[in-house]
Amino acid sequence: MTGSIMSYDEEAIRRRLERLDASQKTAFAACCAERLLQLLVKIANGPAGVVAELLPILDRVWEWTRGSGRDLRGDDQIAEGLVPDDDDDNQWTLLVGYTQNAAACTAYAVRTSLSGSAKEAVWAARQAYEVADLAAQHSGYSRASDGEPLERQLLSAEVVQHALRGIEQDLVGVEGGLPVDVLRRNAKTAAEAWAHMF
Repeated sequence: MTGSIMSYDEEAIRRRLERLDASQKTAFAACCAERLLQLLVKIANGPAGVVAELLPILDRVWEWTRGSGRDLRGDDQIAEGLVPDDDDDNQWTLLVGYTQNAAACTAYAVRTSLSGSAKEAVWAARQAYEVADLAAQHSGYSRASDGEPLERQLLSAEVVQHALRGIEQDLVGVEGGLPVDVLRRNAKTAAEAWAHMF
């Protein structure tokens, strides 16, 4: 990878989000969820199972950011209820891990709309970062090489850098007042490119 390596700085993201209104914070969180759900659609070759149930919830969040006035109470609990259970280690796969993050991210997007909290929106971003970090850990970056610390190797992985660029793109977009449809389209397009790294 060329250029400087981006890092994940939750506090910096939170400070930027604090300056935005509830609709902008929610749009940011929805962008994060959109990326994760579209990523899963690409990986699984179509919406199925949990993803098929999460997509309508995310559609309602996007409608809310457009000023629909829709009441989203309860949608966060529905999304949380869709988080796959990983109690049985024999059933856990990377796809289950990614789905857990996507469901949590969708719940955080709903919660952001309900509370207007920057903290909830930051937690949505964390889910995107964690999916990328998990992918990097399972794609050969799990061993230190050339004396470079493992954390630095994971951070420099292209899949992680792509996620961080996406978070930044979404922040810049909401800060700049991009229309919701443009934000959503950008997140979907970026997810398609990101999926090739998994």
